[in-house]
Amino acid sequence: MIDVEVIDNFLDESYIDFIEQWSIVGCKWQYRPNISSYHIMDTPESPWRHGLAFTTHDPKRNLDFQNTNSSFMIPYILKVEQTFGFSQNSCYRSRFDMTLISPENSMHDPHQDFTYPHYASILYINDSDGDTVIYNETKFCEQFTEKQRISPKKNRLVIFNGLYFHTGHSPNKHQNRILVNSNYSV
Repeated sequence: MIDVEVIDNFLDESYIDFIEQWSIVGCKWQYRPNISSYHIMDTPESPWRHGLAFTTHDPKRNLDFQNTNSSFMIPYILKVEQTFGFSQNSCYRSRFDMTLISPENSMHDPHQDFTYPHYASILYINDSDGDTVIYNETKFCEQFTEKQRISPKKNRLVIFNGLYFHTGHSPNKHQNRILVNSNYSV
């Protein structure tokens, strides 16, 4: 099973540029009060968990790349599946996330995308700040320990065991941080 792997320049330059441009002018963003969870967990000490999301593929919600007008993402998904030896059609959710500039060290909630075995991937769409942190823990706890920290860089792919708790930070030096989060069956 993949632990944590980081690959720079994963896609052709013209393809990642197209995806970045589409995310700015073509994406139908939806506001989420908590970008890491459907549950609102904001506290007065940390109100910066909001963000924007657009799901491109989630068959359980009757969303697929065709009916979300994002079929241009299929070659990316196929490349991930081929690169890591996943079966075709192993991707069962893919979405764009955008967090916006906020105060320094605005960290989101540690979370798992799903609680059953899977792979999680992050493709950074733009150069930004706001690190992703992957923790050692696979069960919720009071004190997480950092396994790996990854800085956002356009066209950087991170893929990891989806049972690891992980989180991101909102940018504080750039206007936004855009990524694609996808999940694959084991």
